[in-house]
Amino acid sequence: PLESQEMFALPQTIVAMESLQLLAELLRSHLLPAAEASAPAAAPRVRALVEQVGPITVQIYRGVARGMLDLEPIVAAIRSRSWAPREIGTQHSPYVDQLVQHVQQLAGSLSQLGVPVAAYRTLVGEAIAAICEHLVDGYAGVKKASDEGRAQMSLDVKTLQAALRKLLPEMAPSMAHVEDYLRALYLPPQELLAWARAHPQYSVRHRTALVALNGVSSGLKKREQQDLLDSLAKQDG
Repeated sequence: PLESQEMFALPQTIVAMESLQLLAELLRSHLLPAAEASAPAAAPRVRALVEQVGPITVQIYRGVARGMLDLEPIVAAIRSRSWAPREIGTQHSPYVDQLVQHVQQLAGSLSQLGVPVAAYRTLVGEAIAAICEHLVDGYAGVKKASDEGRAQMSLDVKTLQAALRKLLPEMAPSMAHVEDYLRALYLPPQELLAWARAHPQYSVRHRTALVALNGVSSGLKKREQQDLLDSLAKQDG
């Protein structure tokens, strides 16, 4: 299994997927025109085969990039710390440095392997997407957050984004997935249903966590919170 291989079998995966893409390009440039000219009935099958290579490559790279990152300890650290300080912090949290180190190590490994630019961008991009998803997962596990705690979350994300953009100037990594979720932490409960409809990319658990966290902060009664949760469930159904 990939999990037992060094670097999640990254070198072997890159050779395999780049070879597959080269083969697909040869099929596209030579076999497909020939099929269209002499065997029109076979052309759609060849075209469909070639068109599947790109999405398959991205999916494989996604799995490898995510497999190389150990993000669960960071999610646990986010959930277990206090997010209800009375004063706004001026320093980012330690987990931000850990995340930057993860990406730095991955980028360094890819550079040492001489990975093609397209593969490099896909792998690093998928790693950053995984980080964003895990950050949301961590913040969704917070039981109580003051306005100062929310500000600390925003500071952490902005610091992380700045560090990643400095590390990867050619990619300008986006943290929009996390930033949109953090903005929702400031919404009054009555606006969460509309927000959930506009942001289907977040899981039911993540949206439910917003109801609980925002409900506590706004003094929403348990019955009112449950009504809102029921409305969310109906919306998802």
